[in-house]
Amino acid sequence: SIITPMTNTLWGAYDIQTEQQWQELENAAVTVMAAGALLESTGSNSAEQEWRTFNQQMIMAARAALEAIENQDEEALFAAGNDQLYPPCESCHQRYMAQ
Repeated sequence: SIITPMTNTLWGAYDIQTEQQWQELENAAVTVMAAGALLESTGSNSAEQEWRTFNQQMIMAARAALEAIENQDEEALFAAGNDQLYPPCESCHQRYMAQ
């Protein structure tokens, strides 16, 4: 309920023209990082190394997105979202959402 809307915000970013749009993206990236840290700290699936790896990859990808946002680099944001964020999210959903 927290991560999916925020990652969708990051993936849907294009033709960013206003400071408000950049701020919304920054909020999304920070929220994904915070949610990942919260999941890690609460122990959700913490016994499963694979899950922990997906979660850490998600956090690192959100950091890359945040850096792109801070630089207002739409191309780097696209790469962070599609090349770094999407793979662990999709892999985790395939592995754990079916259970």
